[in-house]
Amino acid sequence: MKDLQAHPESLQVIDCDICKPVRSPKHTIIEAFKLMSEGKTDFLPVYERNKFVGVISLMSIVERLITIVRDATTLSESYT
Repeated sequence: MKDLQAHPESLQVIDCDICKPVRSPKHTIIEAFKLMSEGKTDFLPVYERNKFVGVISLMSIVERLITIVRDATTLSESYT
């Protein structure tokens, strides 16, 4: 880090051509989770018609699943 501070001109952008699974907005969160698991990654790029539209994270999937379980539990408890 000190080298970059002393010589900022040496900073270069490196394109690491890492093949990550790609997700579209049409995938379910379960499908996205499976892609992450298979690709051993916590983030997936999201493309729609070959245009980058964002990134989905493992944390966002976990948060959504927790909400679904919580809502289902609340609904179930209202019937008892």
